Order: sequence, then C-alpha cells, then structure tokens
Amino acid sequence: MCRKDTGDWSGSKPTSLKQDPNGPKLAPGLIGWDCEGKSFSRLCILKDHIMSHGTERPFHCDVCGKSFQKKGTLTQHKYLHTGLRPYVCTKCGKAFAQSSTLRCHMKIHK
Repeated sequence: MCRKDTGDWSGSKPTSLKQDPNGPKLAPGLIGWDCEGKSFSRLCILKDHIMSHGTERPFHCDVCGKSFQKKGTLTQHKYLHTGLRPYVCTKCGKAFAQSSTLRCHMKIHK
C-alpha cells in the first residue's frame, strides 16, 4: 500500500523503497515501484499517484477559488478565465488551451 504522505522522495531508488515496509514496493521483475497493483517506472509518476491518495489541494485559483493538487493543473484551469490559448495548430491556425487537445486536433490534418 502507498504511503499517504508526500514525504521527501529525492534521491530515492527502487531498492531503498523496497526495504520500507510502509512505502511502495518494488514491482516484481520491473525496475520501478508498485502500489495497489499499479506499477510505476518513474519516481515522479509515483509521487503524482501518492498525491491522489490524499485530499490536500494547495494550489488555489484566485479568480474562482477552485483548488488543485498540482500547479500545472491550476495553470491550465486559469486559461478558462483568461481565454489564453497558447497551443496553435501550424496547419490551420486554430488555437487550444491544452496541448492534448491540439494533438487530438492534428489528427484531422493527416
């Protein structure tokens, strides 16, 4: 089971986490970590996953007050208020607030 806190994982290695009985376990046969049947090959992804166990939302929108677990999610949310669409299609010029929406849009040009 994952740790429910977001302690300092800097410098952690899979082998050192495996020895922590309260922390994520090394996934068998993989270089990575396992939590509740989910495997994570990168520590940064594991940290994001651990954050999802908690209810802490330290990033707040100063316009509407909505709270987020990640700063990047707050940044994307603010585009709703500002109308900013920084991701522009090089083929047709249509602009999007999220890079994932632009990637999806690009499929129509293929």
